[in-house]
Amino acid sequence: MRAYGGGFVFAHRYLRETLAGLDSLAVLAKRAASDSEALAQLVEATERAPDILVSLSKHQDDDVRRAAVEALGRFGDVQAIKPLIARLKDTSWVVRYTAARVIGVLGDARAVEPLIACLGDNLNVVRAAAEALVKIGAPAVEPLIERLHDGNWGVRDAAAQALRSIGTPEALAALEARRSRRQ
Repeated sequence: MRAYGGGFVFAHRYLRETLAGLDSLAVLAKRAASDSEALAQLVEATERAPDILVSLSKHQDDDVRRAAVEALGRFGDVQAIKPLIARLKDTSWVVRYTAARVIGVLGDARAVEPLIACLGDNLNVVRAAAEALVKIGAPAVEPLIERLHDGNWGVRDAAAQALRSIGTPEALAALEARRSRRQ
């Protein structure tokens, strides 16, 4: 990440404006308790936020994309999973890492295969993807077992560690079979 780049300044300014907007939303929320028009405005404002963040997740600046991905995760919305999966192929490893972390928090099984594809990435991304797969749990077991035979030892190792952490009988049996074959 660039500490003093234009993207950082833009992201900082955007986040400051967003926080100010959240203050306005808080005031609106208080009014919404007794005012149906204020309630309608509040609903409209919060419904647009994910669309804005999805758009920002495609911004040219790495810092802006990373901040948008992080913010998308805070919504906890299942609709956020598709743009988050798309960011697993971002040009910036920091954005890919952040997307994998956020997907892990959401725990959505639709991300299993894209996360598996990240097991051959930068070490930080690999760790975040493996942790996300562990959080997803059982739906990740079969694809991880398949990766125990990958040509890349790093992928095999990440898959084995994730399977060990998931700890289902199927995962542990696959690891035992792998260990037996190696002896």
